[in-house]
Order: sequence, then C-alpha cells, then structure tokens
Amino acid sequence: MSLTDQKKSTVISTKRQKIVEASLIFSCLIAAAIFVVRRGQDTNWDLLNYHYYQGYSLINGRFSNDLAAANLQSFFNPIANALAYLALKHLSFPFSAWSILLIQLISIPAIALLAKEIAKSLGYSRSSPSTIPAVLLSLLAPLWISELGTTFFSSWTLPLLLWGIYLLLTAHKKDLISRNRILIAGILFGLAVGLKLTNAPFALSAIFIFAILNYQNGWRTFTLNCTFFLLTCGIGFSIVGWWYWILWNDWQSPVFPLYNAIFKSEFYDFVNFRDMRWHFSSIQEIFFFITQSAWGTNKTSEIYFADARYLFAALLLPAAIICKPAIRLNKQLTAFLLFMALSFLLWSLMFSYQRYLMPFEVLLGLLIWILVARIVDNNLLRWTIMLSLTICSALTMKVPDWGHIPVIKASENPFDIEIAEQLHADPAHYLVIGAPISYLLPSLHPESIFYGIGFSRQMDDLIFKRLSTPSNLPIRILTSNHDAASISGSLRRLNYSPLEDSLECRSFKTAIDRYTICEVRFGKQFSYESENAVASVSFSKNEYWKTEGILWDRGLSSLEAWGLWSDGDQVEFGFPNCLPPGGYKILTTAHAFGPNVALPVIFNLDNQEIPQKFSSTDSLQIAHFENNSVCLDKLSIHIPKPTSPLELGLSADPRKLGIGIVNLKIVKE
Repeated sequence: MSLTDQKKSTVISTKRQKIVEASLIFSCLIAAAIFVVRRGQDTNWDLLNYHYYQGYSLINGRFSNDLAAANLQSFFNPIANALAYLALKHLSFPFSAWSILLIQLISIPAIALLAKEIAKSLGYSRSSPSTIPAVLLSLLAPLWISELGTTFFSSWTLPLLLWGIYLLLTAHKKDLISRNRILIAGILFGLAVGLKLTNAPFALSAIFIFAILNYQNGWRTFTLNCTFFLLTCGIGFSIVGWWYWILWNDWQSPVFPLYNAIFKSEFYDFVNFRDMRWHFSSIQEIFFFITQSAWGTNKTSEIYFADARYLFAALLLPAAIICKPAIRLNKQLTAFLLFMALSFLLWSLMFSYQRYLMPFEVLLGLLIWILVARIVDNNLLRWTIMLSLTICSALTMKVPDWGHIPVIKASENPFDIEIAEQLHADPAHYLVIGAPISYLLPSLHPESIFYGIGFSRQMDDLIFKRLSTPSNLPIRILTSNHDAASISGSLRRLNYSPLEDSLECRSFKTAIDRYTICEVRFGKQFSYESENAVASVSFSKNEYWKTEGILWDRGLSSLEAWGLWSDGDQVEFGFPNCLPPGGYKILTTAHAFGPNVALPVIFNLDNQEIPQKFSSTDSLQIAHFENNSVCLDKLSIHIPKPTSPLELGLSADPRKLGIGIVNLKIVKE
C-alpha cells in the first residue's frame, strides 16, 4: 500500500471513529432523557427538605429574615439550588428535568476526552476504538445515573471537576505548559468547591496532580506554577464564596454550623458535626465495602446500590503491581492513578458517603482500563476483557431511586400542593416543625417569616426571643402529620395555655404527604357546639387530607384506597384543642383482622374504657361517653391481638394488623 493510500485509510478510519463516538454520545443523551421521563417527577428528600426552599430564599433575598427554615441545610451554599428552583418553578415536567439533565450530561464529553488522552499514553492511535468500552464502563456509575434529572448537585458540579482534571492533564505537553488551561482548570476546581464543600478532596487531589506534573521543572518554576494554580483556584472559589462571608458575618463561622468546635459560633454547640452513619472504622471495613458493593450495599448510602467495578479494580490492582508491566506509566498516567488513589483515601477519611464520591465513580472505568492495559499486552485481549467487564457491570448494577412520583399531566406545580387561599393570602410568622417540609414555604405568603424549630437549642432561643417582640403578624405552626405530636414543646415556649388559648388548624395535602397549619389564638377558647363533629377523619385516599379536629395520629400504617390498618397494639389520635366536659359519642366505621374479629377493641377516653367489637367486614359502631376532664386531648384505641399476615401464612406482610379504620367521628351531644 502506497503512502497516499495509507493516509487515506487513516483519514477514513478516523472519520469512522468520530462517527462511532458521536453516535455513542448521542445514544447516551437519548437514553438518559428517556430514563428521566420514565422515572417521573423528582421528589428526593433533599429537594423537599432544602433544595427548593433554598433556591426560593436566595432569589428573594430571605436569608436575613428566615431563621434555619430548612434546618441545618439552611446554611449550605444555595447558588446551585437557585437553578433547581427556577427549573421546577417555571418549567413543567419533563422539561424541568431535562434542563437539569443538560447540565449533568456535560460530564460525558469530558470523560470521552480524558479517555482519548489516556489512550495516547497507552500507545493507541487516535482512531482506535479502544476508548469505547472504557467510556461505557465509566458511565455505568449507579449513583451518577440515579441523580440524572434530579436536584442533587453532586452531579451538577461534577462537570467542573472532570473538565478541570482534563485541562490539568493536557496543560503539559513535553516541556511546554499552557497557562490558559491551568487558569481555567483552577477556576473550575475553585467553583466546584465553593458550590459544594464536599468536592474539597478532589480539589486537594488535583493540587497533588499538578505537583507531580511540574516537579521536574526546577524549584523556582515549580513554585511559581503551583502558586499560580492555587491563585486560580482561589479566584474560582471567590466567585461563589460570598456566601461563606455572609455566614461569617451573620453566624460567626464561614462554614456554620460545621466544624463549630473550631469556629465556636454561639448559635450552635461546640462540636464538629458529622453524620456517623457514614464512616469506616477500619481498613477491613473498606475492603468489605468494596466486596459487598458488587452485590449490593448500603454501607455508604441510605439506599442499596450495586457497582461491581469497585471489586474489579480491587482485583486488578495487585496483578498490575506484581506482574511484569505491559506498558510503562508516563507522567500523565501516574498523575491520574495517584489522583484516584488520593481522592478515595480522602473521601474514606472525611465523608464515606457514596454520592460524595461521584468524580471517582465516573472515572472508575478509565482506572480499570489502565490496570488492564498494565497487565495485558495484546490489544484484542484488552478490548475483550474491557467489553466483558462492561457487560458484567451493566447486568449486575443496581441504581438507587431517591424518590419520584408519576406525572399524569404536565404541571408547573411539581408537588401538587393544594393549600387554602387564606393561608397564601395572609402573611404570618411560621414555626416550621419536622423534615422534609420546607418545599411548602414558597407556596405561602411571600411576606411571611419562617423559623425552623429544633435545629439547635441556641437557634430556638433566638427564634422565640424574636417572636416575643410585638408584631401584627399572627403565629402559625406548620408541620406534617408525622411530626404534629411534637408541637407541644413550641407551644410551651410561646406561653400557650390550652385552657385559655386555642389552635385553629387546617389540613392540606400534596403529592408527598398530608400537612397541618395551626394558627395560635391567644386568649380565645375554641367553641364546640352540640350535634357537631368535634373531630372527624375519613381514611379513604381522596378524603384523608380533609381531617378536622384531629392534629396527629400514631400507630397507623400507610394509606390504602379504602382506609388505614392499625399497626401495633395501640392507635392514638391527638386533638388540637381540649374537649370540654360533657357528653360525646364516637362513630367508627372499621373492620377487624384475623384473630381480632369479634374481640373487644378498647377505646380509652378520660380513663374510661369503652369496648367495641368489629366483624371482618366494615360496620359502624357507636359508643357514648361522658367527659369529666378539664382538658381531654387524646383518644387511645387498644388492639387485643395485633397479628401480621406473615404469622398467619397469608403473605410476607410483617405489619401487626388489628383493625382497618375507614372513618372516625366524635360528636358533642
């Protein structure tokens, strides 16, 4: 073959390779878009707890008025969440999710270009298809996939880190250094850390990469280059770092409330907060995690995931060290491998939480590729091994689901919040109790002020001190059904007296849960009239949110189409206001389960025990009682024989069922 023919063949091969790569990237984009739609509207816990509210708060400049409205996470950098809020506020699904997805998918070109650089270092030509299985293996990252289309911003800041790594590795060509690439890389790393502090291990590892790539340039040049890179990182951090100045100025710590044993802000305990669910107590635990990750683990995550690539890398690493190397490691490969090792080490020591390891996760396929190339000399065998590992990873991978709801029709109300017009029309001081709940706050009057209760003793003191100042705004309490029983502590701090004051409560629903807003009415007793229901709740799926006169319940299972099962030996209903002395009747429509059929179910009010018997089908039972208590605020129902379907061999359901309640009403006689 002539030289001209060889050149033509190389050009054709290169064009084919580019077409294949472009087709691969396009296929990934389409697959990701379909995946996001099939999963539905994002409802992850962090979105409900602080992502949505923080974006709203930043855009509307609320951080000087609201206090810890989203609990601890109120003090995280809100800039990325502003983008999430705008997408969800102004775009209906799936366009809101796709707009988020576009940001997340900027990582794919960076991974592909990194693969090309590694291919050069491994001795492959630019037209080699060897990068394809390596890129595919990198994209089989279950935590990254789980975040697609969601507001988790580990995947939002990931492109900054990946492009920063790429620019660092390509800034050094023989003896030449591209200052422009170093400048951009440093800014990208600074931005990534400023937006999300958990990216710090990767920025520190990047500094180590830079040092390795520059150590042969002489001490003076090395010092100048490192100083320049650190300054560019500082520039990137300062662009979004104004938030930490606000924290320092308002709360006496730039990272409040984290590391408060160091900064000693008076608004939080002097401790270095860390979620101790996520930590490795020994090296053995790390090895066990790597092994278990192939089949499924929740050691580093709330939800099980499976990623066999960790085990593949762990098995290949000793062989790559011991065996006679098929390739020599140049400076770029050495820097990349040490970056991966140091990143994993720092993550293990500092966080041990899986979503914070995302940059390592999406580069793991490239790491495995280098290890395989180090062990195996034959290119075809390398390609076969990489393809086999990719297929195996795809078949065994388990992607966690952080919470989604199906979308029946496009809506700009992503959570289907149905709230009374008066609550939206009138401003108030809101005590926010429980989590996740702050996603509701943008639906309330914009001149309202929100206070998160329970973040810290010191913050609660500050909140109630502020509330003691005279104001024309009423005080309301916002809570979910699950946390409503805990509002008594806040009422005590407000000097609330159940015999002199009252609560005016309204329930409302969203696609997530049922919630209650209670307005505190000082000096006004609640009035009950004869023959009117003082408490009423229907447990059918469409009526549950219309609860009246019942503030909280305990001992009930999840909502079903017909009603709710009791789960355990006791069910309790709490009333928002004291039932005054007098005669009452309880009307209960329910049915009994298994051995509870025809057995007495004890209704306890004011220490009066009223037995009721239910059949296996729905029946209405009416009980009468006389209240002699000054303040009766609770109804208890005792189940005689709570039994699970599992115990009876009916199903695998472990719930301890007793009675299935359809509706309950208490009427003053």
